[in-house]
Amino acid sequence: MASTDIGEHERINREIKEVEHIGDGITDRTYEQLNKSFITPFDREDIHELTAHIDDVVDSINGVSRRVCLYKPKKLIPIYKEMAELIFEGAKELETAIHCLKDPAANKEK
Repeated sequence: MASTDIGEHERINREIKEVEHIGDGITDRTYEQLNKSFITPFDREDIHELTAHIDDVVDSINGVSRRVCLYKPKKLIPIYKEMAELIFEGAKELETAIHCLKDPAANKEK
């Protein structure tokens, strides 16, 4: 969102599409493991909901990226860049939280 270069938008769109595809694979594997597991580290419904919401956000980011490439705006309003930065910060926080799920007892303070 910081650039108005069409080539840059298309390059970033390809990267986002690759990440979205990887995310779909992770979502599928998570659901498969969830269906195979009798005992889960926390509620099955919570795992399913968290996975679905993360997948929805990644799909939305991919959709926005496709639209930017499709419409080729000559100028983006500054709030779009701010929103993208907030999404990025949120993603970093979510990454930290997901890693803390591996050993919740060891990560009480985070």
